[in-house]
Amino acid sequence: MVCSHVFTGVVIFSTLSGSVVANPVPASAGWVARTSPMMGPRDLKIVACTPHQEMHLREVLQDAATLGRQGAKMADRKNKAYEHYFRTDPKHADYQNDWRFFRSAMSAIRNSNDPVLAFHFVLKCAKDQKSHGCLERSAAVTSIEADNGGKREMVICPRFFTDEATKRVIGGEKEKSRWCEGKNQKTFGDFETGGHTMLHEMTHLDAMMKAAGVTETEYQRDDGSKFESSSSDDWAGTDAAQGPFVQLVQLARQLVPWTRKGRRSCWRNAENYAAAATEYYFMELCGIDDIPLR
Repeated sequence: MVCSHVFTGVVIFSTLSGSVVANPVPASAGWVARTSPMMGPRDLKIVACTPHQEMHLREVLQDAATLGRQGAKMADRKNKAYEHYFRTDPKHADYQNDWRFFRSAMSAIRNSNDPVLAFHFVLKCAKDQKSHGCLERSAAVTSIEADNGGKREMVICPRFFTDEATKRVIGGEKEKSRWCEGKNQKTFGDFETGGHTMLHEMTHLDAMMKAAGVTETEYQRDDGSKFESSSSDDWAGTDAAQGPFVQLVQLARQLVPWTRKGRRSCWRNAENYAAAATEYYFMELCGIDDIPLR
């Protein structure tokens, strides 16, 4: 079973892998600078990619780790970035799981930039938008099977390198003015980056989410057979089901009130992790209290 991340007005994604215990960093307020230059996860393999694509993927991996590092520093639930995507009602059955799994997943993703603690995986560039499971608007495709089907492979679709959102990188402190100029008029789409997409993808990997201590979920394949995995899912379906104007981040926000009625858990949805991490990073960077969708 694979998750295909698609473009639907904002970016959507798929995952990486790992086999390391996640050690949460102490929670504290304040923005963190971009992580040190990407030394690369141990045994990282980037195959069938051009030198330009490989360079961009390494920057994007660095940015995903930066978003994870900031998310792991979130001190409490009292901020809009968390409230938009996870439960804050202590009476809700998933109140504790949402917080625990978000923090531990962010720590695991932060560790993906550490050459000692890093995850083992393969990034493969698809030759065209119709190969390796890529759909028309896919950014990347990753299996959510147990241990990623043994491959631990993420397929990067051609659109990842041409869409404006996934072409963006966070950059260093010198880029702060670029991101924060006109901050009160900006919406979520203005802050989307390739790192956001990569982080979304990383949460699909069973090995990485197991390292984060995420509970296994039972999934069903197209043939009706079932398997258990700690991978996150894309609850809204794939390219054909979403339509061209549906934003996955909007659907992720809708999960919070919907799950209050017992429909499904926010901690199972990849975009809830990615969107919360992106919002929190740029809210801290630019000193803003909220980021509207539109």
